[in-house]
Amino acid sequence: MITPADLPTVRVVLRGPVDLIRPASGRPVRVEVVFDAHVPHDVEGVVRPFARLRRYNGTPGSFVSLGGPLLTERPDSWKAAAWTGIYPADIRAVSPHVFSPYEYLPESGPGVPHRITGDYSFATAEQKIFALEGRGIHGYGREDGLHDGRLLDEIARLRAAAAAGILLMPEGFFVSRHLPRWEVRQDHRDRDLAVLELADHTPRSEEWSFRADRFKAALQSLQDAPFRRKEVAGELLHWDAGLAPVQEEDVVRLARTRAPDLIRWRGVSPDLLESRFVHDWHDLGNAPGIVAEEGRPGAERILECALRMLDHRMGFESGGIAWRAFRDRILQEGVALPVTAPAPEARP
Repeated sequence: MITPADLPTVRVVLRGPVDLIRPASGRPVRVEVVFDAHVPHDVEGVVRPFARLRRYNGTPGSFVSLGGPLLTERPDSWKAAAWTGIYPADIRAVSPHVFSPYEYLPESGPGVPHRITGDYSFATAEQKIFALEGRGIHGYGREDGLHDGRLLDEIARLRAAAAAGILLMPEGFFVSRHLPRWEVRQDHRDRDLAVLELADHTPRSEEWSFRADRFKAALQSLQDAPFRRKEVAGELLHWDAGLAPVQEEDVVRLARTRAPDLIRWRGVSPDLLESRFVHDWHDLGNAPGIVAEEGRPGAERILECALRMLDHRMGFESGGIAWRAFRDRILQEGVALPVTAPAPEARP
């Protein structure tokens, strides 16, 4: 596999958030830093895409991997939003290529907690800090007391993220972006229509969501969906399994993201459950940690716990219909089979 170290580089300018503590007050603050970095440049087009697709709205896409984040074509709308503020001439003199944080950082935006305190409540500095042309920290918007070793370390971290999350190809820049997923959803205008979409957005419902290379499984869910009319929007045009990086399996994702929700179901708490389900309750609550430590075997065990809990509760809970799709998906994945529950225990 080609790595960033195998390619020459091109200089770019980026905006990025740095979280610091004001020395005078001890209060957390987030500062925007404008800095330069060198990102890989595939001059000869030697990096081959592992996937080519057409999204539900007709937008084409190619995805490549250099061992880090998945990279795809930079949307034109992102280019226009890359730089807002003063001193555009000074920035363009360093590099004509300017990038926003969400184009190379896995997590960015106002919803990300402060990296030091972990809190969501903190100040945002009005002025920017500039670190350009290899001259260290200089330029406009200096805030006394914020230029310390942590600031330099954070800029180095952002430069490394940019080098992994941006690639210049012959056809243009590729930036970090999640691979689209298939999802079965009800059309918002036609309630009798179910659509299987290949889309970038976060799935509305994990039990109806599938990895891009699992079209057959997604199509089976569409065919089983209780709607009169069904359509497919999008297409996976090419998939090279030899080039594709290792991705999270749908079984693992389902156990990690959806199974823990079961413990918030009314009546699903240790003091209301029979003892034979208490262990399942604890495993469901710890599902993300179990999956992280055990991988797929742990995910299968979590989904088996989920199926037992579902079959137990759905027998006498009218609200169980809301979980029917989750139960059906577990069975579709073939990781667990419904088991006839033993007779209920005598309760004091």
